[in-house]
Amino acid sequence: MTNRNITMKSPKADVLAELLKHRYAHRGLHKKPAIPENSMAAFRLAVEHGFGMEMDLHLTKDGKLAVIHDASLLRTAGVDLIIEDMTLEEAQKYVLEESEGEVIPDFQDLLDLVAGQVPLIVELKVGKTSEGVDTTDALCRKAA
Repeated sequence: MTNRNITMKSPKADVLAELLKHRYAHRGLHKKPAIPENSMAAFRLAVEHGFGMEMDLHLTKDGKLAVIHDASLLRTAGVDLIIEDMTLEEAQKYVLEESEGEVIPDFQDLLDLVAGQVPLIVELKVGKTSEGVDTTDALCRKAA
């Protein structure tokens, strides 16, 4: 807005300007198959290179925020299980892609790693359990 030759920025414009200062690593800086997408290794590598990151969150059965794109673990971990039906501990028994021990991260561990060093773009993956229970409200509350 301009008023009497004084330019005033909105808070949204300030946030957008800050976000646009960075390059972003989609699902972390992965190098498949050894460094899988949405893995702590991919996020660590992105931070080391100064990249902001985009990642996806699902709510697990025990109310934790799991960093994974797909609801099913089939593509990333080779098992046809739904993340909303599992506890995070159960989900972390499966190794991501062909990595050496990389598992689905807990969002809090990712936040601890990043520690405000780079910006994050977080996509909330609205889902349902296999019994049809909608996790939207709980996911939004937990992420907030």
